[in-house]
Amino acid sequence: MNEQNNRTPSSLGSTLERRRKLEESGKEVTVGATRVDAEALVQELIESTDLNPTEVDESSGLQILVQKDGTMALR
Repeated sequence: MNEQNNRTPSSLGSTLERRRKLEESGKEVTVGATRVDAEALVQELIESTDLNPTEVDESSGLQILVQKDGTMALR
């Protein structure tokens, strides 16, 4: 059963009262105000990532080798 149909007049009134107070305070009521800007997030991640190789990268851990035919091997 739909939850909105189960509301009592007092709970509906309090919901409307909260919404009215939010609108009067000038705060955003839309869902879009809570969403993250995906493009800005990706740009920030790209800018903060250091992709330059270092000497430590050459001599530590596993290495993945990609051949011209696309096959891969770990070394």
